[in-house]
Amino acid sequence: EVREPPEVVVEKARSAAREGWRDRILAGTTSLAAFVAEYPDADRAGLARLAGAARTERARGEPPRASRELFRALRRATGDG
Repeated sequence: EVREPPEVVVEKARSAAREGWRDRILAGTTSLAAFVAEYPDADRAGLARLAGAARTERARGEPPRASRELFRALRRATGDG
């Protein structure tokens, strides 16, 4: 049985949590307010701008540049980047 080092397991869990936040924010099922309540130092305006751009990209079938940037912004806001 191959076991991943604990730091790899932790990073995978953090990444999955950020992906979940991004998906819920983009779907509108979790408001940005909920994220900012948990991470008060987050740039709410910047995250809102990126979320809007990502939704537009998705609707147009464009490459997910803003979605990726939103993920990176969430990583920074959670203190992981």
